[in-house]
Amino acid sequence: NGAFGIQDAAQTYFGIDATDLNWQQAALLAGLVQSTSTLNPYTNPDGALVRRNLVLDTMLEQLPDNSDELRAAKQQPLGILPRPNELPRGCIAAGDRAFFCDYVQEFLARAGLSKEQVARGGYLIKTTLDPDVQTDAKDAVDSIAAPDLGGIASVMNIVLPGKTSHPLVAMVSNRKYGLNTDAYETVQPQPFSLVGDGAGSIFKIFTTAAALDLGLGINASLDVPARFNAKGLGEGGAKGCPRETWCVENYRDPRNLTMGVTEALAKSPNTAFAKLISQVGVSRTVDMAIRLGLRSYADPGTARAYDPDNNESLADFIKRQNIGSFTLGPFEVNPLELTNVAATLASGGMWCPPNPIDKVYDRRGNEVPINAEACEQVVPEGLADTLSNALARD
Repeated sequence: NGAFGIQDAAQTYFGIDATDLNWQQAALLAGLVQSTSTLNPYTNPDGALVRRNLVLDTMLEQLPDNSDELRAAKQQPLGILPRPNELPRGCIAAGDRAFFCDYVQEFLARAGLSKEQVARGGYLIKTTLDPDVQTDAKDAVDSIAAPDLGGIASVMNIVLPGKTSHPLVAMVSNRKYGLNTDAYETVQPQPFSLVGDGAGSIFKIFTTAAALDLGLGINASLDVPARFNAKGLGEGGAKGCPRETWCVENYRDPRNLTMGVTEALAKSPNTAFAKLISQVGVSRTVDMAIRLGLRSYADPGTARAYDPDNNESLADFIKRQNIGSFTLGPFEVNPLELTNVAATLASGGMWCPPNPIDKVYDRRGNEVPINAEACEQVVPEGLADTLSNALARD
């Protein structure tokens, strides 16, 4: 009846926890193991009763001190629920940890342990989730966006930096994980896939990192023109933009200025970074974003969101068209990967996959090795530390 393990069986047949089973209930479940279909108490109650009593007779031989209780148990009916208690299955049963649960299964599948193996293999899986941090993160996103807010979902991931692993300690969405779309529920993997909007000006760090990689000093001054027009970097943008031209203006200050790198990262003037990407190059900037953690951009077919017939990766799509607005973050983004960019910078440029797994043990208690992607030094430690310091005023 869909129960895996003694706790599920206790809930399925009796509606109680395994710790609360009495003699006859425990004997019924132990006897079922021989053939859960043939001895199904709902379709073969007589056979299940005979099998249960055989188990109780064996217990009488082994536990003579409990003979009175065991003989009394043999006189009891099966005592099962009127119908099996169908338990929630899969990640829907995990409440506000359901998106994390979903990511665990995807991570393990990529590491060679399929969902089917996880469901039936008797594994003990210890994750990196921190319940206190998870609760705080959930409260945070719910305070920003209600679960039934139309057209918008707020997500948050929290990843710890490290040289050998980037543990994922929280993953939340304001949406409830479920199948009732009328109630704004979803099973889309919002916190860890390319299903949302662009991340905006945070992408300016990729342009800055690419410039640092080419030798830009942290004390350098960046031009902040009132308006920046460029040919060959796409088209459109600010009002009054000529054809085949990309035009950028700033949100607030219309004056021509200069700013140090740290101040520019804090105040985020669009024209400064538009000019910087024109100097550094779109290709170098996109490649830097992938190195630091936006790995989905390199996946074939990710350009289809912008061109349905295009099988290119999003990275190749942007680089081929030399789209300068990449520095302003208009393209969809995997929120978990973006969080992991910060962990990479905080780890001295060491990229590791966002890891939800602490240990996995098989049914015999042996640890199962997980073949996750190896950590990789993607930028020099000095560059990562310099950029982290430059972001400190933001």
